[in-house]
Amino acid sequence: MTLRYILPDEILCVQADWLWDGVSDTLLSRPRLLIRQGRIAAISSCLRTRDHRSTGTFPERVAPPGTGSPRTIPAESMPVLHLPGCTLLPPLIDAHVHLGLDGRDFAASRAAWQSEEEYMTRVARHAAEWLAAGVVALRDGGDAAATALHYRQSKNPAWPLLRTTGMALRHPERYGSFLGPDWPEKKLGDLVEELAARGVDWIKILVSGVVSFTRYGQVGPLHFSQEALSALVAHARQLGRPVMAHANSPEGVKQAVRAGVATVEHGYFLDEDCLKEMAEKQTAWLPTIVPVANQVRTELSAGWPAENRRVIEKTYRRQQEMLLKAWELGVPLGLGSDAGASGVEHGRGLLQEMLYYREAGLPAVQVLRLATRGNAAILGIAGALPGVIVPGAPAALLAVQGNPLADLRCLERVKQVMLPASHV
Repeated sequence: MTLRYILPDEILCVQADWLWDGVSDTLLSRPRLLIRQGRIAAISSCLRTRDHRSTGTFPERVAPPGTGSPRTIPAESMPVLHLPGCTLLPPLIDAHVHLGLDGRDFAASRAAWQSEEEYMTRVARHAAEWLAAGVVALRDGGDAAATALHYRQSKNPAWPLLRTTGMALRHPERYGSFLGPDWPEKKLGDLVEELAARGVDWIKILVSGVVSFTRYGQVGPLHFSQEALSALVAHARQLGRPVMAHANSPEGVKQAVRAGVATVEHGYFLDEDCLKEMAEKQTAWLPTIVPVANQVRTELSAGWPAENRRVIEKTYRRQQEMLLKAWELGVPLGLGSDAGASGVEHGRGLLQEMLYYREAGLPAVQVLRLATRGNAAILGIAGALPGVIVPGAPAALLAVQGNPLADLRCLERVKQVMLPASHV
């Protein structure tokens, strides 16, 4: 994989075999993209002679940004980056990760939080793994040490674009001590203000516990009353921070939706009534299938007794069924891998989640839309990373070998990632 930054004064033609622009249902054949001033200036189909030399010009109807009236630009007058056998598409976005965990050794990850130098090294490595996989924006779901927030503030990385929660709000006697501190419930409003002052982009609230791998359908207890949760969400929104809610069970999901959260994370065992409320209020759902499914679809399966495997299988299969129902009902959907959770590695989890969506019955092109412009809209980063390749958009491109609309596994074969250097 080659990571290339497009300089502000650089003029470049990028030529590949196909282009998926993030909007269409099909691919453009033999595309040629003109990049100028860090943005897509023009797009055209490439004409080829028998000896495969490129010919022709960009369409006169498209003007490079800031150049005034449209004009024709001869192809031979600029450097050309050839990407044979590749599809160009918008870079990917993972809307739920935990950069402070590694998905392999939970205890070692937590122990690393005691040393800033060690956890900074780990977070930087995880961020690099995402970039190598063509994932250029992340939303971190936090941890008790706020590792991703410290990383962003100390290193100020341009890519991947990082949206953080710092740490999670939770009831001190409930699940999630590794995600947030044991603050008294009556002082959680103060924690919201402290996190906002420290520069988090989102507030993360644990609404319920996790699903059981022993008893099918069992979920940990709710953390808050409806009144208390609604007050926390309202407080966060007053401070300009949307809320991502960890919620399972119909009761937990409905409580979160009625409180006005922006996104529901996980949502295991929600029912159709939940989905209808989410569709009505346009509350986004990130089902995070991969941390459950990987328990029985990878080498982790050998560590579970047969009865646990049956419970886990039934649990994630139901989640896939509800995902398809949500899509049919018009629930806004996002894609988050929960990377850092057991069995979900950074740089790999998003594609695994996408494949589980595809397996559930969503068309490949729809899955790609969710992982690009859908997640960009959820994270509020469409200005820097709109998830489309159109004239005027930032020159953020992913080149993969093959046709991802035919087989999403092509996303494993990342050839090049191109990003505007103006963000660096």
